[in-house]
Amino acid sequence: MILNILHLVNRNKPEVELAIKNHSVKSIDDRVTIISVCSGKCDNALKESIADGQNVIWVDKCKTPWINFYKIEAIANALKKVTTPYALLLDCRDVVICNPLKDIVDTFERQNCDILFSVGTCKQIHINPHHLNGGTVIGKTDSLLSLYSNVPQIEEEYWNKYKESIFWHSEQLRIAYYIEHSDISKKCNIKYDNRDEIFKVWRNGEYVKHLDMIEN
Repeated sequence: MILNILHLVNRNKPEVELAIKNHSVKSIDDRVTIISVCSGKCDNALKESIADGQNVIWVDKCKTPWINFYKIEAIANALKKVTTPYALLLDCRDVVICNPLKDIVDTFERQNCDILFSVGTCKQIHINPHHLNGGTVIGKTDSLLSLYSNVPQIEEEYWNKYKESIFWHSEQLRIAYYIEHSDISKKCNIKYDNRDEIFKVWRNGEYVKHLDMIEN
């Protein structure tokens, strides 16, 4: 098993630290800019995988209290500053880059798409039929900007449907809802990484469980 980008969505700190120690790879590729929303107070595992000189935009959680769907606007604003053809959107607390960025970008180019979302375990199948995970995404910069800048168009509709549910705060469910209820898929070729070509999403204990199967 080869890991490119590992997303340990459990945020089990010892497990994240072990993954950094065993598999973190620092590299530079000038075709891609990494964007990550974080605060100075949070653990930043991702930083351990980023080489000095790599294009990166750290987006501060400037609104208080912070709600997850604020990420959509924050990422859209960051994408406007990107000058590279590709952008990589990564959570900061539980993501480890495990292969050189050149290999990751090359793999993305072979997918023949504009945006590639990682796939998580999502029980809200009626909102998110593709199990879209918003914490690890790669795409063409202009396509990602088109998506993230337009998601707020459905805010009132989404809010009216889900304001009384546990889903009201979710940024990834808003993105999934927009993709399903707009014509964005006609403008952008959006795919989901069901075969773990770039992203491996694991929950608590799964990294350790599969450790012997991972190729260094």
